Amino acid sequence: MSPKPKHRLQRFILPRRLGPFGTVLTFFAPVVASAVLLVWARVTAVQLGYELARTQAALQKLEEQNRVIATQVIVLRSPDRLRRIAVRRFGLKAPSAEQVVVPRSVVPSEHRRKATRR
Repeated sequence: MSPKPKHRLQRFILPRRLGPFGTVLTFFAPVVASAVLLVWARVTAVQLGYELARTQAALQKLEEQNRVIATQVIVLRSPDRLRRIAVRRFGLKAPSAEQVVVPRSVVPSEHRRKATRR
């Protein structure tokens, strides 16, 4: 029989039956586990940094494409361009005064009086 420990905690702190290898293992296992955990955290942080850099580069590229497309939209919607296309491609021209019809609900009251006098 082994001698009875003086304190209850002595049973859990360092059992004598582990020997010198057990003692070394008991003290260095947490150190090694902490080191592995630290290395894993650093590797993960570096990988996330690279992923963030790739994502930011993609974002800049998309923002540049957005600026180019917005410029193209402005050019394509230009009234002068639309007028040229209407005249050249479709043969349209500006309406004469007789061809313009203004709805009564839009005509200001002063213009209504002139229109009703005719």
